[in-house]
Formats: sequence, structure tokens, C-alpha cells
Amino acid sequence: MPPGAFRLFLACLVVIHHSFPLRLGGWAVAMFFVLSGYWIARMWNEKYSRLDMPYMTFVISRWWRLAPLFLAVQTLGYCYALSGPSGQNDVVALPFGWWVTQPLVIGSTQFGRLLPPSWSLDVEMQFYALGPVLVAGLATIAPKLKKNACLGNSISSITASAPSFHLEGFAIVVLTLGWSILLIASRVATEASRLDLHIWLFLAGVLVYANQWSPSLRMQRLSFFGIISLIAVAIATPPIRELVWRTGSVAPSLSPKTVNLFLTILALVGLPFAAATVYRDSSRWDRWFGDLSYPLYLFHWIPRQWYYSQVDWNASFWSNLLLLFVNFATAGLGAVLLLFVIDQPCQRLRNRWLRSASLET
Repeated sequence: MPPGAFRLFLACLVVIHHSFPLRLGGWAVAMFFVLSGYWIARMWNEKYSRLDMPYMTFVISRWWRLAPLFLAVQTLGYCYALSGPSGQNDVVALPFGWWVTQPLVIGSTQFGRLLPPSWSLDVEMQFYALGPVLVAGLATIAPKLKKNACLGNSISSITASAPSFHLEGFAIVVLTLGWSILLIASRVATEASRLDLHIWLFLAGVLVYANQWSPSLRMQRLSFFGIISLIAVAIATPPIRELVWRTGSVAPSLSPKTVNLFLTILALVGLPFAAATVYRDSSRWDRWFGDLSYPLYLFHWIPRQWYYSQVDWNASFWSNLLLLFVNFATAGLGAVLLLFVIDQPCQRLRNRWLRSASLET
């Protein structure tokens, strides 16, 4: 699957997760984090690290990538909540700290979440703040990277030697995965905005880039069928069906620890399939699909709130199906509108600023 289409597919899984019994949104976000690790390592290495003020330019650029749309959708969500149908008109009482932290993106969920999916944007911005340092650290052991102790220069560049897998980098990912499992075992929620809980996913993506690891076709197929098999077994087994299949907004009867550990296993199995997408050719339409994934991921929560305020589980199947269709259609159309009106203009300005920063070096 091409990279843009895969990102849009992941965003669609999150949309489905919040309005339909199939619950794979946690796995989709995990794959987003892996892809983010790969692309951040690649962009830092091949573009930002060559600038005069690489770290500052990188952080501003990545904030600029997230913040405009993030703030626009937060504003829409706030206005909708005030209107009453969502039952969230108490948001007028949001603490002052919430308002102060929203423009930063990082730390924006510590005082509550108006849009529940925003937790991952908080984690993402935390990773952006540390990304160059993490890439520099892996550069000291990754066989595909040339070391440079100064973050102000190009710390690494891909060599022409054949791809190989380096055990030291793999060990770091395993150690951070172990820490994540310990946190899960201690009942830390998967949606906690803690970088240490999710760092292994980002580092796995960084390592994919550092080693230029392209999973074989056989491994990709095993990964894909492994995902499908785990989901099918869970659905077919009543005691654990709630791992991936739940109706309505009722919390699962299974312990959060069990759900989170299952999602971790699913992420491990799906990692090769996700890693392979970054090496696929991407057409203009595919890049557009990838761009659409971000506004869809953020905006869908607003029509979802409307859907749950209108749906009646005792009503006819066709009536509820129509509401579900309107929910999904509104999410898609709203995402396209936000892409054209807000996201793309803001990113054109960001790219223009980046070109000027490159010319100054």
C-alpha cells in the first residue's frame, strides 16, 4: 500500500473506532507513531540538519505543521460543545491552564481534552522536541549513519553500503518496549500523553530509517495475515471479543491492562507491514490522501459527537445506519474543506519559510 493511502486508511480506522463496533483505533495510532519516527529521522537527516539553526528551524516547522489545524478544530469543537447537542456545554468552565497550553500543542492535554484524539498530537509534539537528539543518539550505533557530535551540522547521512540490522539499536527499542509494558501493567492508560509510554514506536521507525530496513514481501504478507488472524480470533472468541468489537460507547468489561497488551502485540505484528509502506512510490493523489489523513483524524470527533447525541439503539436498523452514514460523510467532507481552507494554505506558507531558511545557509 502506498504511504499516503496507508495513512488515510489508518485515519479511517480511527474514525470507525469512534462510531462503529470495530475498535482498532489504538493500533492505527501506534502505526502513525512508527511512521512518524521514520519520517522525522529522514527529514532531520536529509534536510534540517544541514541548516544554520537546525534544531530551532525543525521545532518551529513541526509545530507549524500541527498547530494551525489543531487550533482550528479545537475552536470548532468548542463552539459545537457550547451549542448543547453534544452535552458538553460545561466546557465554558475549562481551566485557564487549558487555554494557555493549546497553542503550544505540547502539554495541551494536561488540563483535559476537548477532542479526545488530541492526546496523540501532544505525544507527537513531545517527540518532535526530542527527535533530533534521539536521531543523534542512534547515529552513534546505527550502521547507516555517520556520526557528528554537533547537532548544528549534518549528524548523519545514508551510506551506499548494503542494508543490515544492528543489534544495539534493536536492543534500545526492546528496552523501551519493556518499559512501556511495565507502565501498561501498572495500569497507565494507553491514551496517556506520555512520551515514555509510546517512545518505542517512534524509535522503531527511526531504526527502520537508520538501517534502511525494507521488509521482504514474505514478511509483509506474514505481518498482514498476522494482523487479520489476531483480529479474527478475538472476534470469534466471546470472552475476548471486546478487545476489538464493542457496540456503543460502553467501556469494555475486560481490564484496560488486557486491552492495552493486546494492542501492543498487534502493533508488533503490524510493524513490518507499516514499515514497508514508506518505500512505496507515491503519486500526487497518494500524497493528497496522506495530507487528508490529518484533518480527518482531528475533525471526525465533532460529527461523531452529533451522531451519539442523535442515535437511538432502540430505533430501526436503517434509521441508525442513515445516521452513521451522515456521520462518516460529514467527517470526510469537513476534513476535505479544512484541508483546502486551512491546512494547505498554512503548509504553503511553512514551506516558503523553510525555503528561505535554506537559502540563508
